[in-house]
Amino acid sequence: MTKTKDSKRPHVVMRLVIVLGLVIGLGMSFWLIWIDQHRIVPIVMYHHIDELDHHAVATIPADRFEKHLQYLKDHRFDVLSMDELVQAKRSGQRISRKTVALTFDDGYVDNYEQAYPLLKRYGFPATMFISSDLVGKPGYISWDQAREMQNNGITFGSHTRRHIYLPDADREEQLDEIVNSRKILERELGMPVKHFSYPVGGFNHEIKQMVKVAGYQSAVSTNRGYDRYNEDVFEFNRVTIDETDNFGAIRWAKFSGYYNLFRTPKNPE
Repeated sequence: MTKTKDSKRPHVVMRLVIVLGLVIGLGMSFWLIWIDQHRIVPIVMYHHIDELDHHAVATIPADRFEKHLQYLKDHRFDVLSMDELVQAKRSGQRISRKTVALTFDDGYVDNYEQAYPLLKRYGFPATMFISSDLVGKPGYISWDQAREMQNNGITFGSHTRRHIYLPDADREEQLDEIVNSRKILERELGMPVKHFSYPVGGFNHEIKQMVKVAGYQSAVSTNRGYDRYNEDVFEFNRVTIDETDNFGAIRWAKFSGYYNLFRTPKNPE
């Protein structure tokens, strides 16, 4: 019996479906490999750990913050200090997919009262970026509190002297804020200060060079900069977590390391 064109048609369609499936499968495989290769260790940024109605700046209540720490513990994350993260990046060390670094900006006293006891209980290191001239002022940590935290897993970095927006300052003021904040912190804390945080994330090429020359080993921004893969240790992007990130899927995305790949970087200035 002679096969008709109609009898051949299902076989042709089946072959096309198989070929299309292989192409899609290969494409997905390459895409997943690319995504995995560009996974970024999330550097999480907190500000206030306190009741929501107390502050205008990003705030998370202590019980919600503890849920974040419990999440990291339950899912067996490696929580690195900035020292450990920078060393791993510079040496090319392979970093676990479940790795995160915790940072705090501004040095609010609630970081000592609320965040520090929880970090200590969970045994997680963190880096707090503080403005040297604001230490001891109302609402900010004292030098004695900073020294106590430093003895219990907290690393301190510079956030300038007075928390100014560096791109708007002249060169002399920029140098003063970058260089002298480090000198003051090292004098008061008795330890090297290796890391810097650009206030409001603002920087440019010249400011970044000043930070390098001043002797810092890294600098962090927000989601500003041109290196979305965090290869440049002097413009690390960070992930802000606040009270709006309550849902499991959002929290997973921000702790996963893939978040930076899908958000739009902002101009650093």
